[in-house]
Amino acid sequence: MTLFDTDILIYFQKGYKQAAKIIASTNKPALSQFSVLELLQGSQNAEQLRLNKRLISDINFTIMPLTQKVGDRASVLIEDFKLSHNLLAGDAIIAATALESGSELCTGNFKHFKFIPNIKIKKFTTKK
Repeated sequence: MTLFDTDILIYFQKGYKQAAKIIASTNKPALSQFSVLELLQGSQNAEQLRLNKRLISDINFTIMPLTQKVGDRASVLIEDFKLSHNLLAGDAIIAATALESGSELCTGNFKHFKFIPNIKIKKFTTKK
């Protein structure tokens, strides 16, 4: 399973073909529930909210829940990396979701996650 960071969906919405290609080439695309919340929160009006919800359902992402284990792992990540790497709560939750589910994390924000032990990262770039 590949867990997609929120940035990949934003690139997809902006029409980046590389984002569409990487999502389409994934057998089991997944999102953290936190990424769903971020995407919905970014909606500027009712139409955009509808389109964001449709994007998630049309691609048939598996939505990974915010479980106690994910929360606990995210808390440890914050304790370990907030001061040294400025790890933010949202990134900690997404990283914890990837770690707890054993998923590879596909992100264009490699620098937000590269210091986390045992995380499997698939780097995304808009450059050819």
